[in-house]
Amino acid sequence: MPTTARDHVESMPLAAEAVYTILHPDHLHGLAATGKPATLRVRKRWVKAHENFLKARAAGLDVAVLYADAANDCSKLLYWGKVTELNIDAHGSAYTVSELRPIRGRRTQELVLSGTGARIAEGYLRDYAVILTPGFIESPAAKILAAANEPITLFSFGYHGCGGATPALTRAVAAAEVLRGFRPPLWVDIRINRSVRAAGFRDDAFHRLLGDNYRWIPDLGNLAIQDGTDGIRIKKPAAATDLLDSALDDTARRVIFFCHCEIPRSCHRHEVAKLLVRAAHTRAASVRVVEWPGGDPISISWEVTLAVFRKIANGSLRRIRIEDASRLAEAAALPWGSTVDLVCDGESQQQPVGPARFDQEGAYLPILDEDDATRGALQEGGYTAVRA
Repeated sequence: MPTTARDHVESMPLAAEAVYTILHPDHLHGLAATGKPATLRVRKRWVKAHENFLKARAAGLDVAVLYADAANDCSKLLYWGKVTELNIDAHGSAYTVSELRPIRGRRTQELVLSGTGARIAEGYLRDYAVILTPGFIESPAAKILAAANEPITLFSFGYHGCGGATPALTRAVAAAEVLRGFRPPLWVDIRINRSVRAAGFRDDAFHRLLGDNYRWIPDLGNLAIQDGTDGIRIKKPAAATDLLDSALDDTARRVIFFCHCEIPRSCHRHEVAKLLVRAAHTRAASVRVVEWPGGDPISISWEVTLAVFRKIANGSLRRIRIEDASRLAEAAALPWGSTVDLVCDGESQQQPVGPARFDQEGAYLPILDEDDATRGALQEGGYTAVRA
């Protein structure tokens, strides 16, 4: 039986994954001119897109569809809209698109394939792909925050241990932000030197992965790293205004500024956070700086196998592997110090955890010790500069 989306009146946040396809520009211009929803049929079965559509609607999210120019070389993006209905059958797919609006100055090669984390290559000829929702299409969250006069949030982040899993890391963080009503974030690199061991963050690897969702500000790096001395000396403290501008220029796409260190208090990003607050005071801007993912601790329930349950209970296992991909966005946004109620065969145990972390084996929730210094450092409230 075909699945039909519920009618929706109010705009909803966009899901982390979208659909890329192609259509003749004349057809697109005509559809946009009517201003009405249109139902289109394609011969390909959009199986993954259909799965994403059902999950997105269950979570109260919209799914975007982006169109490239089918009449020419497919490298130019022309329009995007929202999928309001999507059905598949033995012969192909039928979907309804609404709210078509133009895309200007963007190329297909800026899009990131969901399955691989790689950008679409030059000469890509396929007429369908599941992609990460790009940062240049709108999300309503910023408007909601502005209406409530809420401070703009910037996040600091230490990628310690994640260097071999950057595609998984960035997809999960993007999904978490989309669930919270924002577009995938802008990752701002504040390292003075990118020649590091972690493969995913070495040289320009992270830039190649993220494209326009990445920016490097080496002026906010620590000179002590460069010359091998002790302490923290920010190369150019005034560059904090550049970081602040990145957050203020597009409030629907929040900023994560990062380096390697796990503990912010012992890292130069702690000093950068303070510089940001000072810059915000000078600009009369209302901002908040917190360690990713922010938020107050919560409690969730998580089912595990008997073997995992026993190993965690006796302390021999300090990680909860995330096998259910549908919970990855939730796990990535889980505040530090949250409690997981582990359930197995009618028994349960509670463990304090942090948000999802990533290694070469996949994603996991780190279990925190009650007296863990990491836990205390990462639960701190952060820094706030509120406009008077």
